[in-house]
Amino acid sequence: MVSALLRWLLEPATGLSRKAPLSEAFDSMFDMNRQFADVDAHPAVSAIGAAESALVSSHEAAIFGLSDADLEHAVEGCERLRSQVYRLELALVREADERDLGRRLGAASVAAWLTG
Repeated sequence: MVSALLRWLLEPATGLSRKAPLSEAFDSMFDMNRQFADVDAHPAVSAIGAAESALVSSHEAAIFGLSDADLEHAVEGCERLRSQVYRLELALVREADERDLGRRLGAASVAAWLTG
């Protein structure tokens, strides 16, 4: 299950033939990882939980065992994944700022809340 998610994240982009990568990642994670997510959770919350679980399990693998080609794909996949994570994080922070969540949680602002 988790390895299929990692393969999807690490495979080279296929250009315009792909639909929105973030929505595909969400669909993929939900179908494969129902056990990681509350069925009633928002897709963003479920995706984050599934991605965290997949990444934690990947830390147990021996990196030195990767072939050069697999290493290349893994590094490139991490860059694509980082881009999608930043995209989601920016959307979440924007929403938190619009809701003044930081102040409602006792911080001076969302920026203060995020920097802890």
